[in-house]
Amino acid sequence: MTWIDYKHIKASVNILQVLGYYGIELQRVGGRHLKGVCPLPGHSGDRSNTNAFHVDTEKNAFNCFTHCGGGNVIALP
Repeated sequence: MTWIDYKHIKASVNILQVLGYYGIELQRVGGRHLKGVCPLPGHSGDRSNTNAFHVDTEKNAFNCFTHCGGGNVIALP
């Protein structure tokens, strides 16, 4: 059985690469922060969350400030 090194993946995959792969466009709001519409499944079709989704490129993490929660590159769909 092959083991997946999640620590290595988190360290080597940039969250912007993952967002770009899925075609998710966000607006930069500071040096390392981006925000925009939450692309997570809990918001399917709901565009009222215009600034709910925030990304911190330095921490390589995201957070939805409505109800989806947060995570890292592994937690993105």
